[in-house]
Amino acid sequence: MTPDDTQRVVAFIDKWQDSEDNERANYQTFFGDLCIALGVEGPPPKGSTPGDPYCFDKDIKFFTSDKAESTRFADFYKESCFLIEAKQGSQDSSKGHGKRGTKTYRDTMQKAFNQAKSYAYNRLLGSLPPFLITCDIGSHFEIWEGFSGEYGSYGARQRVNLADLKQAEVFDRFVKIFNDPQALNPEKYRARVTREVAAELAKLSRWLEENPSPLAPLPVGEGNRNTPSDLPSPLGRRAGDEGLSTHESTPWDGEFSRLTGRWRQIPDEFVERARELRKNQTPAETLLWELLRSRRFLGAKFRRQHEIGPFIADFYCHDARLVIELDGKVHLTQGLRDQDRNNWMQANGLTVLRFSNDDVFEHTEDVLSAIAEVVSPSPLAPLPVGEGNRNTPSDLPSPLGRRAGDEGNHPQAVAQFLMRCIFTMFAEDVELLKGEVFTTMLRDRWIPHPETFKPEIEELWRIMNTGGNLFGQGRILQFNGSFFEDATAFELPKEQLETLLKAAEKDWSQVEPAIFGTLVERALEKKERSRLGAHYTPRSYVERLVRPVVMEPLRQEWDEIELELKRLLEPASGAEEPTANQRKKAEQEIRTFLDKLQTIKILDPACGTGNFLYVSLDLLKGLEAEVQTRLVDVAGQVQLNVLEQINPSQFLGIEINPRAAAIAELVIWIGYLQWYFKRYGNAEPPEPVLQAFGNIENRDAVLAYDGKEPDVDPKTGQVRTRWGGRMMTHPVTGEEVPDPTDQVVIYRYLNARAAEWPEADYVVSNPPFIGNSPMRDRLGDGYTEIIRKTYHVVPETVDYVMYWWHKCADLVRSRKLKRFGLITTNTIRQTWQRKLIELHQLSNNPIRLFFAVPDHPWSDEGAAVRIAMTGAELDNPDIAQMADLKLVINEPTASTPEDSAEKLQLDSKKAGKIFPNLCAGVDVSKALPLNSGQDLCSRGMQLIGGGFRLSEEEVKGIEPDVVHLYLNGRDLLQTSRGSYVIDLFGLSEQEAMTKFPKAYQWVSDRVRPEREQNNRKGYRENWCIFGEPRANFRPALKDLSRYITTVETAKHRIFVFLDRKIVPDNMLVNIALEDAYFLGILSSCVHVLWSLSAGGRLGVGLFRIQGGNCIMSYV
Repeated sequence: MTPDDTQRVVAFIDKWQDSEDNERANYQTFFGDLCIALGVEGPPPKGSTPGDPYCFDKDIKFFTSDKAESTRFADFYKESCFLIEAKQGSQDSSKGHGKRGTKTYRDTMQKAFNQAKSYAYNRLLGSLPPFLITCDIGSHFEIWEGFSGEYGSYGARQRVNLADLKQAEVFDRFVKIFNDPQALNPEKYRARVTREVAAELAKLSRWLEENPSPLAPLPVGEGNRNTPSDLPSPLGRRAGDEGLSTHESTPWDGEFSRLTGRWRQIPDEFVERARELRKNQTPAETLLWELLRSRRFLGAKFRRQHEIGPFIADFYCHDARLVIELDGKVHLTQGLRDQDRNNWMQANGLTVLRFSNDDVFEHTEDVLSAIAEVVSPSPLAPLPVGEGNRNTPSDLPSPLGRRAGDEGNHPQAVAQFLMRCIFTMFAEDVELLKGEVFTTMLRDRWIPHPETFKPEIEELWRIMNTGGNLFGQGRILQFNGSFFEDATAFELPKEQLETLLKAAEKDWSQVEPAIFGTLVERALEKKERSRLGAHYTPRSYVERLVRPVVMEPLRQEWDEIELELKRLLEPASGAEEPTANQRKKAEQEIRTFLDKLQTIKILDPACGTGNFLYVSLDLLKGLEAEVQTRLVDVAGQVQLNVLEQINPSQFLGIEINPRAAAIAELVIWIGYLQWYFKRYGNAEPPEPVLQAFGNIENRDAVLAYDGKEPDVDPKTGQVRTRWGGRMMTHPVTGEEVPDPTDQVVIYRYLNARAAEWPEADYVVSNPPFIGNSPMRDRLGDGYTEIIRKTYHVVPETVDYVMYWWHKCADLVRSRKLKRFGLITTNTIRQTWQRKLIELHQLSNNPIRLFFAVPDHPWSDEGAAVRIAMTGAELDNPDIAQMADLKLVINEPTASTPEDSAEKLQLDSKKAGKIFPNLCAGVDVSKALPLNSGQDLCSRGMQLIGGGFRLSEEEVKGIEPDVVHLYLNGRDLLQTSRGSYVIDLFGLSEQEAMTKFPKAYQWVSDRVRPEREQNNRKGYRENWCIFGEPRANFRPALKDLSRYITTVETAKHRIFVFLDRKIVPDNMLVNIALEDAYFLGILSSCVHVLWSLSAGGRLGVGLFRIQGGNCIMSYV
């Protein structure tokens, strides 16, 4: 704000301050002067620009139910910027719109807001203005933000007095409202800040994980067998060590051979004991023995139950001097005896690796990697796990990001340390920590003297946990919570402390919790770090589900209360103000609703890093603030107990990933404290600041069980395993084929049952995107089988997310849940998924879909995906209810997720019912197939084995009778790849081998190894034919010379003829008709429109045809 700006604003205020009487005569002059004062361009004459995007008296057309048209006028409008409705009060009740401060005046201003809101929501206006403003000319402005697509109620207003324009911050805000309103979009600004702080955290996290021994070095001396050379080096090996697979001769080599070699003396009782142990191996020993024999680590040979001196080792490799011990329940009670064994073996030059049974079952690859490193370590490999090394088997990472049997492995310790730093920096910027203690100490003490960082930050965190005073910094609040129970820090060099300072200098008070959790998880997780700049879900997408599910019913209830308040506060005849008794009754109505808000429970049973819970908290706090403002309007200044307001205890989460669960708790507290300081300024919150509500549970949300153990085949006594997915090069063909030694344990789940959820009013969630087919690979065979058995009413064809959908629907139907909204894969509309929705719509106490978005962009694991949103509640057939169906009609790309979200356009359609296929109007999914179309339509061949395919060059060596051209969608619509397949359908294995030996040998070498590892019995046994050969469809083609085909998913629906000998791919839909008459019918506009309605949709402009609904019910 320049001196010239100030001069213009002062002149404007002097002219208009406290003016009154006539709004219609004054408003255009007033707003023209406002433009001059702000230094912004005023509107051109009305009618001079097509559509009048910037003008006074903007025409807004309304249509009544009988289609009668009327035109109303918005006082001041600028497209994509603002809409202003003007009024003018006075100091005299006989003038203008009432005396300022009276009920008549307040009603007038509220009426102006409702009027402006009706203009803004008019669909003919185009886009929703980001700012809605009412103005009392000469007094003040009332401002509402609409970046989220909603302005809230009258209580959501922000008041700006005319005189406040002299403040630089207010002046700049008004200039941006006129010229660049998106610069004030909190989602965009806070997202940028959040991306910046996550980037700095990623740098520090990367350094901590890549550099050795970030914890304090081990003391060298009495009671510690490590020496300086035993400590990890930057290359991941002991200093001066080239590996353990070879070694120089040592003084005890002779003794070593006498104790462990072929000619050792073995007592008879040891021999018998070893034999007994071999016969009675535990399941863990059985599995590891099978793996040791199959892997053959560079030729290393292992022995089991091998006698060494006075002990019997579980497994032993003589060449590597390696002993492997598996600890079960017996060993756990023999700690001293185990230590004696370790000391004796180490004294005799042996390396001991000790694993728990759980390590073997749950972290098999990590166990094998540790063994491989000892047998033949890579120069760049990490230190082998065993004696003489601080690492233990419990250091092995688990799928949940923890050490087996410990509180966290190295990356987990890094994550916990950085989360403590994160909250400390946030606490400093919102002045929970006074005097910028963290930033000041970093800059002035810890960077100049890095050795002081670890002890002093740990002391700060210990005091933050308990409260107290710290090195002259004054009193520290008691934070408590789970973040500071462990105050462990790392020693950081100067360079990394400078990185931490850069992060601390960011504005942590402005981080956006809705995306903060996702970005922090990526910054802390090594595997996710490369996705830090990739796709993430912007806040507005999350709001798109939370608002209709949670907020709309509450807002509707509040609107009804507002009408009741208007009735209660109506002054008696001749009176200007309501009586004290009227105000008291109105106050009670408001407080009752506040009490309800403060007891609502919202559950996210797959909460991840907490974005849905935070957005729910933020929106509810916004509504609470509006209601509290209304309470002040009615009752004057009132006392509100902070502890009895909406707080984190109302937002419940279940998350299986412990790191994500911890971040979710952090995100919710940051969001809550942002609201606290927004409302109460610098007032200190009640202590402890972070309360241990236990509202985020770290567990499986759909399956509960008492434990799991390897599933043992009762016939063989061997642990059941399956192929793990790793490929190897075939020694003959050179093709990639399954590696038979890559086996994954199949588990048996003990006392498995449906998981229980805490009581809640609403569920909003984004459960895991795991399709039906990948469930076995991602979750394991045992888990997949037991969850399908536990939820036996759920069709086995559904995706994993539908188990959440089923649980929610069950809770609604049993009246334990009011509403739920879930993000699912957009295939929920397909036949194999929607059967579950039909089940709950047709059962007793049926549900109804009150909201749906069938296809919407989303982000999953850093990648852009397509999802569907569905909201459901208990159906009430006695009440006519409308449902809201939204369709994405425009989806431009932009530089950031927030910009893309802003440009995304949806069309909203009100309907009486949304069907299971997420369509409205006529339920075309109920169309029955015509008898004449039976077996005429089918998808193409699903090979289940790339070895069936041949190039043009490879075709020459194979019998031509079983080789056919193979076309997929791209071949059909663009240029053919010249791909062929071997089709042995109709032949037994013996016939194929006899009649077509070359083709048989080709398939045997390239398809058989893969199919023999398949979980499905039919695929394993019938390996020489396609996985899905379409046996029912082939007879329909027998007497035809050609057939009709179309691509299953395409932007434009095109039907063409193919020669009968051509083999269609699985993604082609085929019709066994050769008459061009039928090709014409299918290509007609009528059928194309039918297929669009009966089929599915994939993204914007991509349509999926379904043989059953689209063709067999039509042709």
